[in-house]
Amino acid sequence: MAPVTCKEIERYIRTSYGYGNVNADCWIIGMEQHCDGDGKNIERRISKWGSKPFQDLKTYHQSIGGIQYCKDGEPTLPRTWSKLICFLKGLQGEPYPKERIDIKKFQKQQLGTRHGKNCLLELLPLPSPSTRPANWPRIYRKKWARQYPRLSFLKERETYERMVRPKRIRKIQNLLNRRCKSPAGGPMVVLFYGKGFEEDWYKIAGTRLTESWGDVTYGQKGRTWFVSTNHVAGRRSLKKRECHELGDFLRRKVASYAKNKTEE
Repeated sequence: MAPVTCKEIERYIRTSYGYGNVNADCWIIGMEQHCDGDGKNIERRISKWGSKPFQDLKTYHQSIGGIQYCKDGEPTLPRTWSKLICFLKGLQGEPYPKERIDIKKFQKQQLGTRHGKNCLLELLPLPSPSTRPANWPRIYRKKWARQYPRLSFLKERETYERMVRPKRIRKIQNLLNRRCKSPAGGPMVVLFYGKGFEEDWYKIAGTRLTESWGDVTYGQKGRTWFVSTNHVAGRRSLKKRECHELGDFLRRKVASYAKNKTEE
């Protein structure tokens, strides 16, 4: 595989958002995609993305060699996806998945699909092992920042975030506003995960989230319920059953709001 060009990297930073159906009733917004930091893997991810803002999760991972996440039988189940799937099953009114095979089936068939019921977005475009500056991948700071003058901001994670975060917040705001102004209306639920980015979540939502469900904060704007929780794979995260309960709680909120609107 040929090395990715500066133009491809810039396009990826500018236009890649995530997986699934932007017209779905549920959006899930995280901080950034996780990766192991391997330069070849990162280049493969970017070269296979293309110009579309959203990809089908299964098709894309097959194209980059991540077949283990969507293969028949027993696919690998990342902890983050496992928690999000439990949330989505609760939101869709489905029973709690007691068996891992039920979660894996959802992962293969429903998570981040092009015409499905959910959309997975990332605040920051470039994948990284963690948000710690010390874990900023070598290919960004040692190769691309030196090789391409226009990408010199990749030398340090802090510089990258200062350059990219405000633009990404505005772009996701614009995506959301376009949805809200469409005939179908905005998504019913937007789940943000990663409390360290909560001020960014408020900016995207256009409102502060002042109500509480345990450690989770939530609020409503228009027909959309916005929810903020800790990173679902973190030490202080909700357990899988709690994720399912949160989804069911929001399902009831959405149903109650819809009923009241009908009766007006």
